[in-house]
Amino acid sequence: MTTPPSGPPPGPPSGPLSGPSPEPPPPPEPPRRAAGTPWWRSRRGLIVLAAVTVAAVGVAVALAVQGGGDKGGSGGGGGATQSAGTLEIVRQPADAHGLNPFTASVAQDSLPADAPTPTASTSPAESTLGAPAVSGAVPGLYGGHRGVSGCDVERLIAALTADSAKARAFAGAVGIKPAGIGAYVRTLTPVLLRADTRVTNYGYRNGKAVAFPSVLQAGTAVLASPHGRPRVRCECGNPLLRPPAADGPEKYTGPSWSSFDASRVIAVAPASKPLKAFVLYDPQTRTWFVRPAGTTGDQDRARSAATTGPAPTHTVTRTPTPASSSPSPSPTTSPASTPATTTASVSPAG
Repeated sequence: MTTPPSGPPPGPPSGPLSGPSPEPPPPPEPPRRAAGTPWWRSRRGLIVLAAVTVAAVGVAVALAVQGGGDKGGSGGGGGATQSAGTLEIVRQPADAHGLNPFTASVAQDSLPADAPTPTASTSPAESTLGAPAVSGAVPGLYGGHRGVSGCDVERLIAALTADSAKARAFAGAVGIKPAGIGAYVRTLTPVLLRADTRVTNYGYRNGKAVAFPSVLQAGTAVLASPHGRPRVRCECGNPLLRPPAADGPEKYTGPSWSSFDASRVIAVAPASKPLKAFVLYDPQTRTWFVRPAGTTGDQDRARSAATTGPAPTHTVTRTPTPASSSPSPSPTTSPASTPATTTASVSPAG
């Protein structure tokens, strides 16, 4: 018989232990929100709230940057600017090409800077065009020179349709399809403004037509619609639409001219029906002539002796517009202050 060895028992055998390995302890559970605790006080709620706040700030910054890109300079086309509730109206001299034009100039005529213009008086009626309104049907509202077109219509059509992006932008501004630009422009009549006139001007920027309130100097060559309203500025090819209503403080910006007077600026209201002809006045020769609507001067005819004489007076007024609270006027900025009530009346020699 073998005698068992004396002393302490031997250590564990080398190598892996037999039998299954012990499982790791489970991770501690996250603290649970106590019943009745508002979600925004929980850790998860705070994380979600922070993420939403950051996203909202990012969107606001992006929109602000995008909006600022549509604002143009004070010399011509660009976005309408408004600060502290004041509407900025861009002045455009008759011979200024302006910023962001749709085309090169297609103007071929103008009136001298010292030509007589329509006058203003007072009356209690109201206009919604931001300035005293005169019907586009009034004889003598527009001027010109017999046999001379103020605008090269065919060159304008060619310039607009040569660029598909410009064609889309122009067509979208006036509410037609790009394929209809030629037909649309040929319905318009070239005339010359006889008064500083308020419009909504559309400059071409980044492939889009960008609207901005504008006042066009007397003598500017424009194309008038069958209802007698300015529709295209020939110096830059920009489409024109009705001006915004006067509903707050205004100020004029951009280059001025010696005869500019905010109280004498007018707007053109549409005639009650399409015009068959425009009765135009030439302040240089003091003569009247008739231009059939949609023609460019080749069909002009003298007004008959039986109907010559002073043009009828058309009176429409507006309610007072609050003056701008901006600093005192400078050469490029002036408040659009007007009398309490103002009326536009047209006469041959102003």
